[in-house]
Amino acid sequence: MFTKALYYPSIELPDNDWLRRAILYWDEIDTIVPDVLAETIEDGDVTDILRKEGMCRLIAPEDVLGDAGASGFLDTFLAIVRRKDALGPGGSDDGDAFVTRSIHSAKVPPHRARSQSVHADKLTLSLADELKELGIIVGESPDGWLRFKRAEGDLYMALLADALARLHHLEPLTDRYRNENRFLQAQLQGGDTRTSISKFVLDDLIPAPNSKVSLPAILRFRQKNEEELLRFRRSMRDFVRSLETVEDEDTLAERLEERRDDVHEQSLMLARKLKENRIETIYSSLEVSVPSKAEGFMALVSMPLGAVVGASKAAVRVGRQVFQGRIRHDSLLADNAYSYVYKIGRELA
Repeated sequence: MFTKALYYPSIELPDNDWLRRAILYWDEIDTIVPDVLAETIEDGDVTDILRKEGMCRLIAPEDVLGDAGASGFLDTFLAIVRRKDALGPGGSDDGDAFVTRSIHSAKVPPHRARSQSVHADKLTLSLADELKELGIIVGESPDGWLRFKRAEGDLYMALLADALARLHHLEPLTDRYRNENRFLQAQLQGGDTRTSISKFVLDDLIPAPNSKVSLPAILRFRQKNEEELLRFRRSMRDFVRSLETVEDEDTLAERLEERRDDVHEQSLMLARKLKENRIETIYSSLEVSVPSKAEGFMALVSMPLGAVVGASKAAVRVGRQVFQGRIRHDSLLADNAYSYVYKIGRELA
């Protein structure tokens, strides 16, 4: 948790509020860049700045595409897209329909584009030919970009990120709600089994810079306060792991009470350090996804944490998403129960 991440689905890191808050906690945020595009990263953009700081590597998709032993994710992708209505009852254009129960209610507006651009070097030639025959690739440009149907494109990028993350021991990370959910679907294999994934959202718990803070200021703060950041991350990791075996509201209440003082102390300490360095702060959220272990844990609950983070309105929300299929034996959720997403509500709402 809060170590090294792999950003997806875009090639370059986004120059937005989400990135400014995420880099405070992640030691490294890598991104998926085909070898042919490595030289197109412009001097002075956020990807270039973080590369020069040693906080971003360009991870080549060729690392898994050229390895015969890692081609399983291609077979998984083809198996899913060949199944009728595999990506939702509304068909391939329904980017969120596969979520049947969720703590989120966001839907993709009808006017949004229904395609996803993927560079040709992020897949094999044979796969591209087959996807054109299946009508999944619906267009291409002279500069090497392929236009996928949106749901299939999102799923492919999630599976590619999954394969690269496992190879390089990284945590997949995105600033997009739709892609986050496709990543969870990418952890499944087909069948009639209904798999439940519990969602723990720790609202307004993490102090983070607001949008006015510059990238250099955050990097300076990281260097100056490395010890405090390590303590905070350790506290958050222990807090999140304490939720792993939660099965009901009573257990959740007990765990929150056990961790209350430590979370309170670490959050206030870091917020104080940010203020001392004249970094304007807001509180953001951390989301955790874990395969459900208790069949009866279906209802949404909201447990206020009181004064855990001082003046913020901190709370833990718990919900479930139900998917068709079962967790793959080699998935990240199987190897490591947690998938962490550092959330900025406005970005992912």
